[in-house]
Amino acid sequence: MALAELSTVKVIYRPLSTDMKLARQLTKHYDNLFNMLDLGIKLKQDITHLMAELNLPTVIKVDIYQSYLKNQDVSITRIAKIKRLLSVIRVLLPKDLQRLNMNILDVVRNQIIRMPKRNIQKYKLIKVKDLVKMNIPANHRLAVETANDHLKTLNSLLKFAYERDIIPMPYVVSMAKKTTNTRDERKSLPVDTIKQAVDRAKTAKLSSSFTLLYLTGLRPSEVYKCKVTVVNGIKCFDLTNKSLQLKTKGSHRLIPVHYSIIDPEKMLEDYRSMSSQYISRQFKVEEGTLYSLRHSFATHLAAKGIEPYIISELLGHTHKDMTMGRYVKGLPIKLLSDSINRLPSIYGLHFDSC
Repeated sequence: MALAELSTVKVIYRPLSTDMKLARQLTKHYDNLFNMLDLGIKLKQDITHLMAELNLPTVIKVDIYQSYLKNQDVSITRIAKIKRLLSVIRVLLPKDLQRLNMNILDVVRNQIIRMPKRNIQKYKLIKVKDLVKMNIPANHRLAVETANDHLKTLNSLLKFAYERDIIPMPYVVSMAKKTTNTRDERKSLPVDTIKQAVDRAKTAKLSSSFTLLYLTGLRPSEVYKCKVTVVNGIKCFDLTNKSLQLKTKGSHRLIPVHYSIIDPEKMLEDYRSMSSQYISRQFKVEEGTLYSLRHSFATHLAAKGIEPYIISELLGHTHKDMTMGRYVKGLPIKLLSDSINRLPSIYGLHFDSC
């Protein structure tokens, strides 16, 4: 078996000679050669010269994970995400993918679904191989969407491996099913909880960043892509440039600057001086994540009586009743600004509650 892995040749078939005496001598020679190869493999010796004498084409071992990455025609951001997903998957899969079977993949699937959220402090420094042995509480586990990101990448990798004869069958694992709805998974935070997170932030930049996300509803990744412009005398966070790669077409939008934000350019600068991952790790709120600030933005606007289609426009959601083109051309920026300003300031003097 070890010898077979070193060559692309599956079967050796060669008439040695019509001379029986010569054929027996050649057979003995090749038999000794194979024994030497087998011994060399076991002793981890250099057997290149023996392979050359047999005239067998050797196999260059390929890292399937690196090969898979090189074949992905996606953005740099997406490649970085795939790398993170593969870093988990390759630990869970056997080193020899020829050993794969559906029973092993069922175990891997269940291990992925039971993985903890990495933004929870106590799990951050624990290795994947140790995490899968732990009994992770249900409320600490990956969101269904995140678990399915891992499983989709796993299926894509399996397809890639099968097409290259690295695994014998086109295995497919099933996706995780939701047990709760999206609203339960992304709970809105009370304003006083957000204010406490802002006040307790380690640095002024972190405080500014938490504030920015709450008072704009921006996705963390969008902060790196927007600029500040003035529209009809109102300062706005501007994501209308169609060349920007955003989540959806509806994500191209204007978000008026909240009345309590004095220097929006400085807020963007502060946020961009750090990674979203670092900011997320520093947002230490029980039962809440950095994304909870976006959900809180929407929930608190609704609590103030703002119409759903206005909230959808501010969040950058595609709305079935109004296209993005009509939003930009039809909804007055003053209306959007007045809606944003219904949110409470989380700076002391203007603080109120939702």
